[in-house]
Amino acid sequence: MSIKFSAEIWDMDLSIAQKLVALSLADQANDEGVCWPSLDNLQRRTGLSRSGLLKVLAELKSMGLVAAQKRFQKSSIYKLSANGLPRRPINGPPDRPHRSTTCTYDSLYIQNVIDPSSIKSRDYKSEAKEVLEFLNAKTGKAFRCVDTNLRPIVERLKTGVSVAECRMVVARKYGDWSKDPKMSTYLRPATLFRASNFENYLGECVA
Repeated sequence: MSIKFSAEIWDMDLSIAQKLVALSLADQANDEGVCWPSLDNLQRRTGLSRSGLLKVLAELKSMGLVAAQKRFQKSSIYKLSANGLPRRPINGPPDRPHRSTTCTYDSLYIQNVIDPSSIKSRDYKSEAKEVLEFLNAKTGKAFRCVDTNLRPIVERLKTGVSVAECRMVVARKYGDWSKDPKMSTYLRPATLFRASNFENYLGECVA
C-alpha cells in the first residue's frame, strides 16, 4: 500500500467513483505508485460495473493521474503520479480541496508507456509461502512449501490479489469449516485457492 499516494488522493477534487478507483489502485501500489490489479479485482473492490470501471479509468488517465500499459494475457500495469495532482491555491482554506474547471498540472506528466523493466516485480513465491505459513498456523496443519501447494496461491496472487486478501479467505473458511470434520478436510491450498472457488470465498469476506 502506498500511503503517500493514498493521502494525496483523499485530498483531491474527484468524483466519488474516481476517488474510489484511485484509492483502490493506491491501496495495491508500491512506493513508486505502481500496481497491476486485474479488472475483476478493481470491480470487486469498487462495486462498479465493468463499463463504469473502464470509463473511470479512462477519466483518470486523461487527467494525468494514472498511466496504464496493457500486457498480453495479463493485467495492465498502472502507475499513479503525485506530480499530476491538482494543486490547492496558496491562499485557499486548508481543509477544502481546490474546485476549479481550469486546474493546472505540474510540467512532469506521466509517460504513456511504462517500461516494465523498471518495475520491481513481486516475489510471488515468497508471498505464497507467507500465505501457506498462515494457513498452517491457523489450521494446525503442516502443508510443505512445495510446488503443488504453492502453485494455486501464486496463480491467485498473479491476478492482483494481495497477501492480506488470501489471509482473509483462510481465516473466513477456517471459521466456517474448522468445527465440521468433513469440511475441515477442505482447508487446503488446492481447494481454497482454486480459481473457481477463491473469488466466491473472497466475496464472502467483504459481504
